[in-house]
Amino acid sequence: MGMRQELQDGNDYLSLIYDTAKEHNPVSPGSIWFGLSKYGKLKNGKVEIDETESGGYILGEQLGLDKDQVDAIVKYFHERGYLNATLGMKTFRITNEGQNYIGGL
Repeated sequence: MGMRQELQDGNDYLSLIYDTAKEHNPVSPGSIWFGLSKYGKLKNGKVEIDETESGGYILGEQLGLDKDQVDAIVKYFHERGYLNATLGMKTFRITNEGQNYIGGL
């Protein structure tokens, strides 16, 4: 897979994260935390898991991405400040910078 395709996959994934977060909180999509295995929200310092919601890997599967690709995308966008990750990169949320980046695509 070429670099251009990897960037497109990453942009598609970040857009899907943003759209999913917006569905859950249209006013503040950056407040929605995603777990990489299942959907999770950070509450009182702990991640609450909701088995009925989609997580980072599950969302990646919708785009044809495997676990390693999702991990690489999350790391890439975290390093650029578009995702804020916690708990050893096991949960993440889109930042204001990430939202602005998506808006510019």
